[in-house]
Amino acid sequence: MKLACIKWCINKCVGVLTALTEQPNMSVFQYFFKLSMLLSLLPNSVMPNSQKSTGFPICSDVECPTNFVIGYGEGFEVRVYDTIVWMSTSPFPDISFDSAAHKGFSQQLNYLLGMNEYKKIMNMTAPVITQASQTESSDEPFWLPSFVVSFNLPKENEADPPPAEGLNVTKWESPTYVAVREFHTSTGERLTDSEVFKEAEALNASLASSTTWSPLNSSFWLAQYEYSSRSAEIWMMLNETKIVGLGSL
Repeated sequence: MKLACIKWCINKCVGVLTALTEQPNMSVFQYFFKLSMLLSLLPNSVMPNSQKSTGFPICSDVECPTNFVIGYGEGFEVRVYDTIVWMSTSPFPDISFDSAAHKGFSQQLNYLLGMNEYKKIMNMTAPVITQASQTESSDEPFWLPSFVVSFNLPKENEADPPPAEGLNVTKWESPTYVAVREFHTSTGERLTDSEVFKEAEALNASLASSTTWSPLNSSFWLAQYEYSSRSAEIWMMLNETKIVGLGSL
């Protein structure tokens, strides 16, 4: 099942799931049996809501961070984001972006389904963003990438995020300026690291030649709106003090 369908099903079933979990005599088997029955009754079509903050169709169905496109460069667009509260994993070593994103999303999905200190079930959001850095492992004789995977908390849960082991709250203050390069994989169903780094290098090169936009640093994020999708984005944060000609926003 595609991630978009999973996200929509979770959002539509939140109220029913909450009611089910309030029945103390229900066994785990009974709980998941009833859940599977509910999901099987859901229609295949998705009824859109009013939220749509990117060009990805899923943002018509789940909450995405509020943003506005304020400019364009060679192969990228510039968005200004409102405040975003992220729930992020602790840094962990892994072999690839794809593997790390899958592992991080699994942890966050459990969190949204109620595996948190408040036992609260929350709506799905998009995108899931993954950041890599180099870290030295004490167990291996070589350098391993270290990853942090994050998703934006639903607005209604930002004021009091349910705590959970292994997850941390981080915040991007408004306004946050981000250069975004969308791309589509051509090598298969999954994104490869070579594609991710190729696109990140292309975005960095475009920003280096720009007279208007300047990256804050060399860090970048891989943004995935649907895990099974062949489309994704590279994000690089911009130094707003060097943005020219925007005036007041």
